[in-house]
Amino acid sequence: MSAEQVAGRDISAAAPIGSIATRLRRMRGHREGRSSAQLNAAALLTLGAAVIHFAVAPEHLLEYPLYGIFFICLGLAQVGLSVAILVMPSRRLFAIAAAATGTVIAIYLAS
Repeated sequence: MSAEQVAGRDISAAAPIGSIATRLRRMRGHREGRSSAQLNAAALLTLGAAVIHFAVAPEHLLEYPLYGIFFICLGLAQVGLSVAILVMPSRRLFAIAAAATGTVIAIYLAS
């Protein structure tokens, strides 16, 4: 890079931190219409469901290994979902989460 190119840009050690902060500010902008309490409640309830699935996974592993693996994978997905709710909440995320939760409930009722 020439001196002119460098002079026109903010090149410093703090540049990556600034870009991360900018991304976080943009993500927070997507939270409009949802309070922090709503997002925290949704994340905690989802995390609670994950804890329940992890708690019953060992007995399901003994009953039939695929059931136990399903419960572990479901718990991991719910942990990821709870993080996503806090980090990047969006209508699309909530729609996908609602559809997936509905599917899990339907599987439970059918079994």
